[in-house]
Amino acid sequence: MWLRDSGTVDFLSLWENKHNEKFLSIPVELNTLTPKRWINVTNSIGIASRQGKNGGTYAHKEIAMHFMCWLSADMMLNVIEKYSEVMNDEEDN
Repeated sequence: MWLRDSGTVDFLSLWENKHNEKFLSIPVELNTLTPKRWINVTNSIGIASRQGKNGGTYAHKEIAMHFMCWLSADMMLNVIEKYSEVMNDEEDN
């Protein structure tokens, strides 16, 4: 569900455009999008997917944080509060 959300695809595209000069910004069909398909179609470097023993889907820490915020409202609130705290500290200096 997370990867098939248009907001997720927008975030991943922004992240890849910033960190991956070989990223291919191609429209993808959200209904059938899988990590493997995303990697193959876009040349993504932020997500890795491996099959077999010790396989799984792995992501850069910023992408993993996006997933955690999507998954948990509590996590999202913690991120927002921490960001606000950091911004307030910078304003005070």
